Amino acid sequence: MKANELRIGNFVLYQEYYIATVHGITDPDYGNGIHVHYDNVCIGCEHGLISGIPLTEEWLRKFGFEDNDYTFDLYIGHRKISFTWFSRVVSTGVRSGFKCQKYKHIKYVHQLQNLCFALTGEELTIKEEQQ
Repeated sequence: MKANELRIGNFVLYQEYYIATVHGITDPDYGNGIHVHYDNVCIGCEHGLISGIPLTEEWLRKFGFEDNDYTFDLYIGHRKISFTWFSRVVSTGVRSGFKCQKYKHIKYVHQLQNLCFALTGEELTIKEEQQ
């Protein structure tokens, strides 16, 4: 995984096993490029040790999305964000009338976090009752 795909606060897999949170991103020419926090440990690591967490219905629920047939809806402030869930892949798109002109599959948790932040300016957080 490349560092430019990540933001501080993203959830990732460290060494394909540990769910970690990105705490820092530095120039790889000056040491380990991505700093993650897991199990009360903060470590700098190479980008090859980091991978995306597959996005599942369970993760959508952890973030507070509500299941509405084939869509998952989340309210952030007064904004409603809806994603289509089909064949274990979340899709979102720009719609014009009844046509979807362009859509993108979101396969990983960090991609969902980044998109929601770009749309709302607010971070996705795990809801208290889901932790």
